[in-house]
Amino acid sequence: MTAVHWVLPDRPATLKYLTHAARTAEHLGFDGVVLPEGEGDPLVIAALLATTTERLRFTVPADVAPEAVATFRHYAGERLVLATAIESASPPEIIGRAVRLHVISRDTSGEAWARARRLFAEPTASKLEVYPNLLARGDVLTLVGGHAEVARRIEDYRDHGVEEFLLSGTPHLEEAYSFAEGVLPKLRKEKPRGHAVRAPSAEQSLAS
Repeated sequence: MTAVHWVLPDRPATLKYLTHAARTAEHLGFDGVVLPEGEGDPLVIAALLATTTERLRFTVPADVAPEAVATFRHYAGERLVLATAIESASPPEIIGRAVRLHVISRDTSGEAWARARRLFAEPTASKLEVYPNLLARGDVLTLVGGHAEVARRIEDYRDHGVEEFLLSGTPHLEEAYSFAEGVLPKLRKEKPRGHAVRAPSAEQSLAS
């Protein structure tokens, strides 16, 4: 079974913002979120966020003490995921069960590529393409395209045995909405979710 996780921002953020991001991810239908390393204790943050969500799973580094894992699962259930080996490769080269990708998904391919050019400050972003709709910049892979194209590329990964997708985007919440509303329904063959909770524009609340 395929699981799609959204990576929480790895820059300094308040608990208020992380709580909003986690609750938004749950509302949008993501299976879980990935806690960044380097910003406090990921397990403590996961425990705090678990109290404000119902089913969301939390991926944390695998070196967490067994006693701490047992305590978390005792009180929050099987919602803690220990990070496994994560691949960063195009579908034909993939050998693991989890892949980490940045995503730029829009209603049309043209919109997505225009965003990629602005984000990368690269007028010919297509020169970075190593697989259809997949760009490589250093060790970062980015899926770029219309919602249907991005969904097809993810299905390519699934066809090569990938079960866990750890995704991120910039701006964080706006890209989560774009992916969840445009791509997740195609992957799960369901109707798009509503707009009950809208992300703040321009990543507001980071310092509130």
